[in-house]
Amino acid sequence: MGVIIFNYVVVLYNIFYTKVKKIYPVQEKILNSFYASLSIFMIMNLDKFANNR
Repeated sequence: MGVIIFNYVVVLYNIFYTKVKKIYPVQEKILNSFYASLSIFMIMNLDKFANNR
């Protein structure tokens, strides 16, 4: 279940990222750091999902 949610978030992020990148090319570093923190958060949640089973 957690993997499906993670993939969904990644797809949403990629759509959001490409749209924002066209408008604000300067914000790329901020978006990359946001994406890194988001992926770390999701990986921590995946560990929780695995432990709950």
